Amino acid sequence: MAPVGQRGDVQFMSIDFDPEPIILAGQFMKFGMDIRSFREPLERSVRQVMVPSLRANFDAGGRPPWQPLATLTVLAKVDKGAAEPMSPLILSGKLRRVAGQINLWSINGPEGEASISQEKLGDVWYGVIHQVGAQTPTGNIPAREWALFQDEDMDKIEEIFWDWIGERALRSGVVTSLGDAMGGAIGE
Repeated sequence: MAPVGQRGDVQFMSIDFDPEPIILAGQFMKFGMDIRSFREPLERSVRQVMVPSLRANFDAGGRPPWQPLATLTVLAKVDKGAAEPMSPLILSGKLRRVAGQINLWSINGPEGEASISQEKLGDVWYGVIHQVGAQTPTGNIPAREWALFQDEDMDKIEEIFWDWIGERALRSGVVTSLGDAMGGAIGE
């Protein structure tokens, strides 16, 4: 901004925009179009955070710990030759393996949703029963939430989304460096 003249008590200023407002508007338009679907950061979040977290739930016996098995369940697992008869949700290991598959997830980028699809559980349908618990004629199956995420998972997912937005801002020309793109957003 530079003074260019004065009329009475009023001083006139000249404002130069670099780049021109029309160019900025085009960059913001491109940026807006580039972030209309969240499929990519959702897929990154599932692969890098959610799937490993589900596996960690099985490895730890639940986070928080799952309720111990009933004595009859332990005996039944011993009869079936289970390697870990005392461990809840681990007989063949199939539910743990399936829980770690990306194709188990339904990802809706435009809506910004990622969820485990019950239909895709297939022959490990019993995962739903263990997730929410059930009352059966022979007794109660307590909920053992294997599809549970931790607070630190949410922090990692937020970081993935900020990185993705920064990449898009850089690509559209709205910013000239990722430092500009993140401008104070991280850590606030």
